[in-house]
Amino acid sequence: MVSGFAYHAIHRTDGGVSLAVAGGGQDTAVDADQMLISTGRSPNIGGLGLTEYSIAVSPKGGIVVDDRMRTTRSSIYAAGDIIGHDQFVYIAAYGAKLAAKNALNDDSLRYDKRAMPAMVFTDPQVAGVGLTEAAGGAAGYAVLISAIDLHQLPRALAARDARGLIKLVADAGAVSCPARISSLRKAPIASRRQRSRSSKVSLSTICRHDLSVFNHDRGSQACSVRL
Repeated sequence: MVSGFAYHAIHRTDGGVSLAVAGGGQDTAVDADQMLISTGRSPNIGGLGLTEYSIAVSPKGGIVVDDRMRTTRSSIYAAGDIIGHDQFVYIAAYGAKLAAKNALNDDSLRYDKRAMPAMVFTDPQVAGVGLTEAAGGAAGYAVLISAIDLHQLPRALAARDARGLIKLVADAGAVSCPARISSLRKAPIASRRQRSRSSKVSLSTICRHDLSVFNHDRGSQACSVRL
C-alpha cells in the first residue's frame, strides 16, 4: 500500500507496467504485473430539479443530507447512492428506511454507521464490521478476542473452500459469559443460557456495537457467528 503520492505517467515494461509517481519531494516508479484503475462513481441527479427546489448538492455531486436523511429543502428526504457516500446496497436500504420513518414520525431516527460492514472482493475475500482489535484497545475497551478457522464452519466445508478464519472482537466488560467460554462457537450458546439473567449478553447487541468479524468469504458468511 502506497499513499500520499500523485501519479504522472504509466507505461508498459517487459515485466508488466510501471507507474511514475511523486511524493515527499521525490519521484519514483512503482512496478507491477498489471494495473487496475478505479474511477469511482457519481450520483445520477440529472433531471431531478434540485436547483428549482433549492436542494444543495455536495462538491462530489451527491445530494446533501443531515443525520435524519433530510435535504436542505424542508419535507424532502434522500437516501441511497444519490447522496454520494456509503454506496452499498444494504446501506441504501437502511437509509431509505430511516428517511421513510422520519418523514412520517417527526424525524426521531438518526443515521448511524458505526457498525457498517466493509468487504474487499479479493480471492480469498475479506470482510469486517465494527472496531478492530487495535481500534478497540485504543478506544479504551478491555478487548476480548475469539477466533475459529473456517474448517469448523459447515458452509465453508460445503463450498469446499475453508481458507481463512472468523475473528470476534468484543468489549469484555459488556460480555457476561462464564469463564470457561473461550471459543466463538460456544459464546452464542452461553449467551442464550445467560439471557434471562443478564441484559448484556445478547449476541445481536454485541454485533451492533462491539463486534468485529473478519472472514475470507462473502459478507453473508458473517452469519456464522450465530452457530
